[in-house]
Amino acid sequence: EPLHVPSHALVIHFPAALLPTSLLIDLVARLAPTADGLAPAASLILGLGLLGGLAAAATGLLDWAAMIPGPRRARVTRHLLVQAAALTAFGVSLVLRAGDLASPAPLVSLAASVVGLGLLLVGDHLGGLLVYRDGMRVRSGGR
Repeated sequence: EPLHVPSHALVIHFPAALLPTSLLIDLVARLAPTADGLAPAASLILGLGLLGGLAAAATGLLDWAAMIPGPRRARVTRHLLVQAAALTAFGVSLVLRAGDLASPAPLVSLAASVVGLGLLLVGDHLGGLLVYRDGMRVRSGGR
C-alpha cells in the first residue's frame, strides 16, 4: 500500500474504462471519418489507459510480492499474466498507429485493440473472482 490505502483498487478503474473507450472511439472514427478529432482522441485515451494500466500493474505487483505462495497466489498470477498480455496488445495497437495519430487507426491496430479488449475482459473477470469468490478484498479492520 504505497499510498497507505489499497492503491491497486484505486487505479484499476482507469485502464478498465479507458482502454475499451479508446477502441470504441477508434471504431466510430473509422465509421465516421468526417468526425474531426476522434482519431487523435482515441490515441490519447489509449495512451492514458496504458499509463493507468502500468500503475495498476505496479500496485498489483506490490500486492503479489507480499503474498504467501499457494493456490490463491497462483490465481493472482494468472490474473497478472492475462492483464499483462492485455496491456501488451493495447501497447502494440498504440505503436502501430504512432506514425500518424491524426488518421483513423489502421486495421491491424484495431485488431490488436480487439485482442487486448478480449484479454482485458478475461483478466477483469479473474480479478473479480479473486475479490468476490476468493475473498481477496480490502482490509476490513484497522491497521
